[in-house]
Amino acid sequence: MQELKNEVLRTLSFLDKMSLEMIFLDIDKNFSENHPDLTTEHLLKQLQELEKEKRIKSFHENEQTYWLKIYPKKPWWKRLFAIPFK
Repeated sequence: MQELKNEVLRTLSFLDKMSLEMIFLDIDKNFSENHPDLTTEHLLKQLQELEKEKRIKSFHENEQTYWLKIYPKKPWWKRLFAIPFK
């Protein structure tokens, strides 16, 4: 389900933690119409896979789980060359 993976990554935010319900509600309407068999189990499985790939992070607060997209880090040598030399 590469399509679901891409949709979840597009839906998640770098700044705001999102619960499962919020993610499910924010998924694009066209995607939902094209995939009527989409369930919360599919969504949870995809979130777990993305967490294993370290593309998202989960938080447990008030007996609820929230997810946040992780901003990809640059390698140290790219950060070094980004510093302007005078």
